[in-house]
Amino acid sequence: MHKAVFEIVARDGLNFKYFKAGEHIDLMNAGKTVVFYPFFECSEIERQAMKANGEIQTPKHILRLVFGSENEFILFDEAVHKVEFDSLIDLILLSEDSDKYLYDLCCLLPKRWLDDKQNLWNLARMFYQMPGKNPAIMRRTYAAILRFHHGEWFCEQTSMISYDNDGPNIRYPIQVDIRKLKAIAGGACHKAYQAWKLKYESKSETESETETETETEPTEDETAKIPDKKSKKKPSFILKEKMI
Repeated sequence: MHKAVFEIVARDGLNFKYFKAGEHIDLMNAGKTVVFYPFFECSEIERQAMKANGEIQTPKHILRLVFGSENEFILFDEAVHKVEFDSLIDLILLSEDSDKYLYDLCCLLPKRWLDDKQNLWNLARMFYQMPGKNPAIMRRTYAAILRFHHGEWFCEQTSMISYDNDGPNIRYPIQVDIRKLKAIAGGACHKAYQAWKLKYESKSETESETETETETEPTEDETAKIPDKKSKKKPSFILKEKMI
């Protein structure tokens, strides 16, 4: 299973403990139920498809759990089966395995801003190249944002390919940053943006940014797109089963 499945199930307050490698024999002799769960980087649906095609699969991590009784294990296993065949993007959203600060901010961006291929390209490069961030978390956050905005037209595989291809590009300056995203979000949905600031930022930071944003309120052109005249690259636009 993907680790997001475990994160979802673990929140339900089910009774289990972790054990270290080599401890399972003593635990089993003590009448405990010992289970090894392999973690994979893909969803269970993708893993089963790979297995059917004869592809070799290597777990990223082995989760070692011990249950006080077989009934406790059954409850845990039933909870796993309820969500393990969900798509990876659904697991990410359910487990909140993403950068919530950026995800909630970008959900306030107008959809037409993300419909622009240049903006999408700059956003992918910004996320990919942000210093001090977990690359896997940023990748999932980018996909989750597109899922929120594009709904049924979102294609998980295409978005990940686009992110991996566009993100490392350092040839041209990135034309978007956190301050720019805040300005666009604030101009598009002021009340929701104020609620976001109250949730994620301190009072002093909020007051300082309010003064700055009042002076630099985004224009219609800014909220619609961020031009990058130097770039001739046309990045992928995310549509279900279609890559433009």
